[in-house]
Amino acid sequence: MRACSPTSGCFFVICMVGLFSVFCDHATDPASQPPTVGPGQILVTAPHGGETFHIGDSLRIRWLADTNSISNIIIYITFNKMRTWKELPLESSISRLDPAWGDLNWKIPDSLWQFSCVSDSVAVMVADYASGGPRANSPLFRIRE
Repeated sequence: MRACSPTSGCFFVICMVGLFSVFCDHATDPASQPPTVGPGQILVTAPHGGETFHIGDSLRIRWLADTNSISNIIIYITFNKMRTWKELPLESSISRLDPAWGDLNWKIPDSLWQFSCVSDSVAVMVADYASGGPRANSPLFRIRE
């Protein structure tokens, strides 16, 4: 039997008579499982939100997507609390066969489309290139000079 600790994925069950039993079920502990996506879904796993990046930094954009139904994605960025989105200036969409699939490093420029990239309300969105949806976005993060 495995030793249980508060961080080992153990669950405590209190019985009606006041006795309790302890069992370890690491296979069902949500904290020990990697994130997954269902059919036709996309999940942005980075940025996490709340981070501060700077002009010239490499912004790591990570995502999971159902590769059975999504074969190309496109990435959008917003600098105004998700009110308007612009396509991230990449050479093309990203194919699931591309080495950057699921993990793209993008160097933050000082401006895009003649607007400063400095903002407290930045987010990225990953979307299915073929249909424009499904899509998922990151929580807000900051870009400073």
